[in-house]
Amino acid sequence: MNKLKNIAKSTIVILTILFGNSLLGQNLKLKIYNKTGFDLDSVVVGEKYIGVIKKAASVEILDCKEISMQGNIIFGFPAGFVKNKKKNPEQLLLCGTGVTSVSKGKFKFDLIMEENEFGYRLYWSQHK
Repeated sequence: MNKLKNIAKSTIVILTILFGNSLLGQNLKLKIYNKTGFDLDSVVVGEKYIGVIKKAASVEILDCKEISMQGNIIFGFPAGFVKNKKKNPEQLLLCGTGVTSVSKGKFKFDLIMEENEFGYRLYWSQHK
C-alpha cells in the first residue's frame, strides 16, 4: 500500500513539474526568420543562445522568459556570424528610450543583413 502511495505521489509531482514548465515556457513565443541570404552561426536572441539558423530557415523559441523591445522590434543588434564574411567593426550607439521588457506574447521577427565596404551588420526587422 505504501508503495502505491509513493508511486502516486511521485507521478503527481512529475506531472506538476512538466505541466507547470510547459505553461511557464509558453508565455513568450518568438519566431525568427533568417532573411540574410546566408547561413548564420552562433545566433543569440536576448540572453538565449540559438546556434545555427540556415539561410531562408526559421526557428521558434518557446523557452525564452523575457526580451527587451523598442517599439515593435527586439532592442539591440542580433548576435551571429556569417562564415567567410567580415563583420563591420564599427560600433553603433543605441538609445534606450522607450525600451520595455516583454515576457508575454507571440512575436515574429526577420533577421536581416546590410553590407558595405567595412563589412556586414545584422539587424532586426518586423516579419514580412
